[in-house]
Amino acid sequence: MLITISGASGVGKDTVAKFLLEIFPNTAFLRSFTTREPRDSDIGYEYISEEEFSRMEQRGVFAWPVPAHGNKYGTLKSDLFNIGLDDEKIYLSVLVPEIVERARMYARRYKTGDVLSIYLYCSDKNILRSRLLERGEKDIERRIKDCLNWDRDARRLPFFIWVDNSGDLETTKKEVARLIKEAGFLDLE
Repeated sequence: MLITISGASGVGKDTVAKFLLEIFPNTAFLRSFTTREPRDSDIGYEYISEEEFSRMEQRGVFAWPVPAHGNKYGTLKSDLFNIGLDDEKIYLSVLVPEIVERARMYARRYKTGDVLSIYLYCSDKNILRSRLLERGEKDIERRIKDCLNWDRDARRLPFFIWVDNSGDLETTKKEVARLIKEAGFLDLE
């Protein structure tokens, strides 16, 4: 099974994913490769150069290479095949919204199990702005516009469970855990 956490920049995807890994003992992170610089909040990324990413992309090892905010991200096909092999393990992945649609199609095609897709968003632009500033992002207003466009585009995808992370992050983490438990994916120990 696969749980995807999606959303635009600054909504707390990695923070929520870390929390889920802590409270659900049978979860593992589905790694991603990226060309961007590491952040303290990151989990599950392998940082590689643009050149290495291009070589891997040319070899066709990625299930879905994707550009986002001037960087590239990719998940290995070989890692996805492992999802269906262990019925006891639940994999977590932080994915951009358009990739979630591909992940769900991939899971159906290769019978890798169910996919639960959660979309985090921040309905308060001022909170989002302060989070992006705190992270040291450049061109904040363009990033906020991009975030709002991502949210709008994701609304067309009917499978997302939407969670507003405009308030207390602890409340958001508990809400996501509750939704996962309610969906029958994981039990709290």
